[in-house]
Amino acid sequence: MIVVECFARALIVVSLVACSVTVHARAFEVRLLEGNEQAGVWGTDEFSVAVNSQGLLRHVKVNGREIIWQAAALYTFPIPLEESKGVRTVQGEGHGERGLTVEPSRMQTRDERGRRVFEFDHLVASKKVLGGRPLCKVGQQVTILPTGEINVAYECEWLETLRWQTFQLLLMFDKGNCESRKFLAAAPDVLRVGKLDPGPRSGDVRQIRGVPFEQLTIRPEVGPVHFVWDEPSDCSFHWGTDVQLRIAPQSLPRRTPILKGRKARISYRILLPVLQE
Repeated sequence: MIVVECFARALIVVSLVACSVTVHARAFEVRLLEGNEQAGVWGTDEFSVAVNSQGLLRHVKVNGREIIWQAAALYTFPIPLEESKGVRTVQGEGHGERGLTVEPSRMQTRDERGRRVFEFDHLVASKKVLGGRPLCKVGQQVTILPTGEINVAYECEWLETLRWQTFQLLLMFDKGNCESRKFLAAAPDVLRVGKLDPGPRSGDVRQIRGVPFEQLTIRPEVGPVHFVWDEPSDCSFHWGTDVQLRIAPQSLPRRTPILKGRKARISYRILLPVLQE
């Protein structure tokens, strides 16, 4: 009887250990929390981010609190020939009249040892510019790690010689969770610290413009959120009415022609305050 009882206890202990290992393994992977692969919320028990089939990243949350409303979206304004004003083409607004592309973008996603990888192929175009011909080829990759790191990269190649009013990413923070919080912005020749306070007058906008950030840190209540650039980009950080971060390829011409064949890259990492056990 004693031998049987000891054996039974040993089985219980082994079962509990196995269960614990399984639970830990499942927790330490990025999984689908809501929706589906075409439009889903991905993350762990500590953080989440929404990704759709157009490559739009939104609603980055830590412990249920939204920190970043929009974490990646490409805004471009190609200028038609003999015109002075660009045509708005924006990632995440579908395809056709208002979207980034005329045809749907290609999307692939896969699991890589607990990481979730997304790849998108976009052909930036507008029916109002050069008859809808593709103007710029953009390869986008997003990698979400269970450690709370989100890697974002855009590889761009221009297919037509054309003027552009704007070609940049727009990131938008949750104002309620970021307003009046401390920040640090670091660049090769700039180190600025302060608070994301509104200006003295209603509608005031405060900003750091045209700086190749190496790191930007915002400290909401849930903990510090870091942005780290893997290579130089022209960045502008705005706060006051809203809290926004704009990222453009470094030294990209504005309103003067970008030549066919030119290539550029934007790459940054978002590091969320997540326990890494």
